Amino acid sequence: MKQQSNPITQDYNELLKSNIERKQDLIKIIKSGEAVLFVGAGSSVRVGYPTWENLLKELKNEVIKLNNRHGSNTKYKEQFELSFSDCSEDFLDCAEKLKTEIYKINSGEKRYYNWLSRIFADKESTDDFHTILLSLPFRGILTTNYDSVLEAVLAKIDKKPLDGYSLIINDEFFMQINEFLLSMSDKEIPRKIAHLHGIIKVPSSIIFTRKDYEKAYGYLTPSNDSNLEELTKSSQLHTNIKDLTFIGSEWTIHRKLLWAVLATRHVVFIGFSMNDPYLEKMLDSVCDDLGRWDRPIHYAIRNISLKNHTCVGDFMDKANYLREEYSVETVFYEDSDDSHQGLAEIINEIAKECDQKAHDTPLHKLDSSSNESGHKKKDKNDIKLEHLSKISTEMDRRTGNVNKT
Repeated sequence: MKQQSNPITQDYNELLKSNIERKQDLIKIIKSGEAVLFVGAGSSVRVGYPTWENLLKELKNEVIKLNNRHGSNTKYKEQFELSFSDCSEDFLDCAEKLKTEIYKINSGEKRYYNWLSRIFADKESTDDFHTILLSLPFRGILTTNYDSVLEAVLAKIDKKPLDGYSLIINDEFFMQINEFLLSMSDKEIPRKIAHLHGIIKVPSSIIFTRKDYEKAYGYLTPSNDSNLEELTKSSQLHTNIKDLTFIGSEWTIHRKLLWAVLATRHVVFIGFSMNDPYLEKMLDSVCDDLGRWDRPIHYAIRNISLKNHTCVGDFMDKANYLREEYSVETVFYEDSDDSHQGLAEIINEIAKECDQKAHDTPLHKLDSSSNESGHKKKDKNDIKLEHLSKISTEMDRRTGNVNKT
């Protein structure tokens, strides 16, 4: 009797096969030097910063501690816990409520920014993952993170002081934003890291709560009679985001910058869950404006946990949705133990491909920077590639991926 194949196993095998093809396409885009890197919170978690969920838990504990210390009644903690029991359902609203609570305390605003500064204080050292990531030939770098991890790595790679790499997005820095956009086409312009949601060194620039997002991007409101509260719950974001619209005809600088990058560049998302309603709406707006659905324009590197193969279909459904509606291809890495080692392996693989491309450059491609012996003089990119190759080899040694001959 012929044994019937398991549909779940079939889905898994299909995902693995298509993932290999998508990963190769991603590598080609990055090797071409045409991609822009967009870094989310998941990247900074690797060096000890909290996830969004844990950040809210820490703020919640801070509010309770301060209220207990400054004379609140003894029932406050119990009432507070009950009030914020559903924080996981909507992070932005929860952040708004917690910020409001801490502002009620004496010197609440200063205490709020003091807490943020402590949470996102600079780390003492950089890591190999970020060093390899930023050594790849990306045309530009954007992030939603508040920390200075990327700046520290770039300063180390470029052997320059830390100051000068950060770009805060607001109307006051329009000239620097212009330079940032131009730098994607002109390598002579120094690189900067665009912090879309602020950086902790300038606490007032932080975008953390619902109102912060609304001020930066504009209000997201129902475009029909749908219920906004229901639409903005995280569990329903990717199925209902099209029912939301930005109010007002004036575009904020955040929307202008993000639209420009998404419309004109191949963006590689790392460290994103792809559930941010404002990012999704910007992706939706660009696809709607330019009519380019279901095309592999951008790439998101996301984790997939296969402890329980019954969830494979859900991962595939989300990946299909991102591609068909937002032109975002998904490249998965397996993450069965929450270590995200698979992400480091993909970045390491890309680094090797980029390094190989440099070694494969034919002699007739050498330009006027070659010396009399016919050997090309080392420029900054050559030095970075050598540095990248050394780190990549070291990561292989640590993870046991070195080929044995």
